[in-house]
Amino acid sequence: MRKPCKFCSVEIVTYVEKEVHPLFGLSALFVFIIFGFLGFIILPIAYLLTQNVVHRCSRCLQKLGEKSCYGLPDDPSAPVSLFKSC
Repeated sequence: MRKPCKFCSVEIVTYVEKEVHPLFGLSALFVFIIFGFLGFIILPIAYLLTQNVVHRCSRCLQKLGEKSCYGLPDDPSAPVSLFKSC
């Protein structure tokens, strides 16, 4: 995505990287407490579903925006089972 950086005031092409949600470690602990060794099957799926997509400036490496890959749909009339694409 091409946009001006608010930190270095240069129009750049952002690069995208995926980061782990900050609460993933806590949720992983709860999964292991509740499900035991079955958590080894559940956690990789939960890890993929809870990643955040972060746009960074390619020049100064500051975070310009973040998009969560999970959550409620933007349109209230949309089906709940619909996953948001990242």
